[in-house]
Amino acid sequence: MKNKLVFCIVLILTIFVSGCINSPLDNINEIMPEINDQIVKGDEYYNDAITALNSKNYAEADTKANSASNEFRKAKDNVLETNKYYEGLNETIYIEYLNLLQDEINLKYNASSNLLLASKSFNNNDITNGNNYAQIANSKMNEAINIQNERNQIVINNPELFKEFFHF
Repeated sequence: MKNKLVFCIVLILTIFVSGCINSPLDNINEIMPEINDQIVKGDEYYNDAITALNSKNYAEADTKANSASNEFRKAKDNVLETNKYYEGLNETIYIEYLNLLQDEINLKYNASSNLLLASKSFNNNDITNGNNYAQIANSKMNEAINIQNERNQIVINNPELFKEFFHF
């Protein structure tokens, strides 16, 4: 009778503990909605900065480019947080996806930083440097969009892996 009681207690504790411990994918999944929100906000600020820059509203361009940089920086920090869970991931496709996400965010951060430099240069009537920074920003953002498309293609090609786990 005591053996059955001990077995039941151990079984209940095991079930309880296993329900309370998150898998590496669960931990990553908790961070993903925040990362996605930060990317969306960063993209919106970036596009607003481009519009302001094209309208020669440099103060607004500075503000929006700075806001974009801040959102992408926060996303970078959150993606780095996911790195500590890589070890427990069994699917290499998740690691590939997260690496692409990190590359995309780094490029977007770089693009927004260069856009801020472009705005400051234009505001100082330094057209040559302004054009150079704007060109770099555009190039980096185009690279980021290509990586974003690669990342989206991974999801399309592996819906069974992403439907259940990652939030988009």
